[in-house]
Amino acid sequence: TNIKITKNITKKVKDKLDAISLKFKKQHKGIRFLIRKSGTEPVIRILVEGKDLNKVKNISSILNYEIKNLING
Repeated sequence: TNIKITKNITKKVKDKLDAISLKFKKQHKGIRFLIRKSGTEPVIRILVEGKDLNKVKNISSILNYEIKNLING
């Protein structure tokens, strides 16, 4: 998933992104997360992988919501 960035990402926001990523990694063992700022576009790229497709979709949706609110809210 890509989330378009509409504001500058400050150090404080970056730290909060890292905290969200860490929180999800601790809560959801067996699910792989990758959250990073694109080097070529003004977007945050989010990758969620796991064996249970429904769980991956649910977690991805929650993660997208939290990150959208953080970076553009």
